[in-house]
Amino acid sequence: MNQKKKEASGVKIEKTELPKSKMKLAFSVSAEAFEEISSRTARELSEKIKFDGFRSGKVPEEVVENAVGEEAFLAEMVDRAVKKFYVDGILDEKIPVIGGPEIKVLSQGRNRPLIFEAEVAVYPEIQLGDWSAAAKKVNAGFSQEKITVEEDEIKKELDFLASQRAKLALVSRPARMGDQAEVDFEVIKDGAIIEGGSAKKHILILGEKKFIPGFEEELVGVKAGEAKEFKLKFPEKYHSQFLAGQEALFKVKVNSVWERILPEINDEFAKGIGRFESLKGLSDNIREGIEKEKTDQLAAKKQTAILEKLVEICRVELPEVLVESETEKMVEELANRAAMMGMRKEDYFLQAGISEEELKKQWRAKEAATRVKAGMIVAQIAKEEKIQPESAEIEEKMNLFLRYFKNVKSLEESQLDLKALYEKAKAELVNEKVMERLLKME
Repeated sequence: MNQKKKEASGVKIEKTELPKSKMKLAFSVSAEAFEEISSRTARELSEKIKFDGFRSGKVPEEVVENAVGEEAFLAEMVDRAVKKFYVDGILDEKIPVIGGPEIKVLSQGRNRPLIFEAEVAVYPEIQLGDWSAAAKKVNAGFSQEKITVEEDEIKKELDFLASQRAKLALVSRPARMGDQAEVDFEVIKDGAIIEGGSAKKHILILGEKKFIPGFEEELVGVKAGEAKEFKLKFPEKYHSQFLAGQEALFKVKVNSVWERILPEINDEFAKGIGRFESLKGLSDNIREGIEKEKTDQLAAKKQTAILEKLVEICRVELPEVLVESETEKMVEELANRAAMMGMRKEDYFLQAGISEEELKKQWRAKEAATRVKAGMIVAQIAKEEKIQPESAEIEEKMNLFLRYFKNVKSLEESQLDLKALYEKAKAELVNEKVMERLLKME
């Protein structure tokens, strides 16, 4: 709506840009335009309140106003007017608002102009800088890195496969490295068992280094039925800050010792793995797998380096609401990772020795802002380069998620928002296509 049309409708809007990608919108609504809200207010209130002798929504305006009181009726009018004229205003002006507004009513009254202000965060303009040159420079820096697979890496994978197929033989001799043992243990610090520091019939393989350094070595030479106590110091870098670098007493009883008999790694072994005709075929397959993994890792490393460089050269003033939203998203991701490890979010913070608020403060200062900028950069490049996925691609990506539902009924019961899923799949594809373009720039 142009300025003349706005004035004709009885609404004037003045825009003032504020720091940190905020904007103040000053609304001046004529008395006539404000009074037009009166009948709508009366109708909506009459639908909520029962009036004897009148049908719902057909109660005269003066009856409704008298029933609720002039002050309450005016408050309802103001509330509806502010919502209407604010929404109309940002749509007409095409203002890219983020989140809800902070409203301040400055003047109100029957048969008087309504004047109010709305302070909003707006999607900021971003200056990318020479992103193309930056991406090319980063890629050039990685051009000398070659993907190689060493024979030792293949051997390690073959040994792992052999280990998975080991046969067990119960022995009465002292435990050796490579044996499997069943143990009961307690970890004691300051006279008390630490949280999660005890177990019965726990299975471990000596030499796999699944426990803290020194634990498995202490069990070498111990027979089934024997117990041993020893002290060990936790690593300086340990997931629990409470235990990092601290000494604890370990009480261990060995219940049984099993010798692990590994199969010989040869053609017959390879045939037992699956579709391989020879050890060479299995080794070649392992080589290809390691090569692909290293290629993906290099691409991820390049992608991170490119985004870091683009974040460095871009210029944008981030709204606090975007950074806060990203921070909350990061906390949610952390909670999901903790749940996958069988932990509550609160347990994670306790072990890490940091409060949720402290971590949020750290993330707001850097990580969250960086992630927001990276997302904006990708979106802006996609816009400038007209990078958009085809509908068929979006549907294919959606189907990758939808396949987890057994049937149409289970999908309907989930109440999944298919429109939101479509937008999510589209955004992921845009991101993938932009990154693919950046990685190939020379």
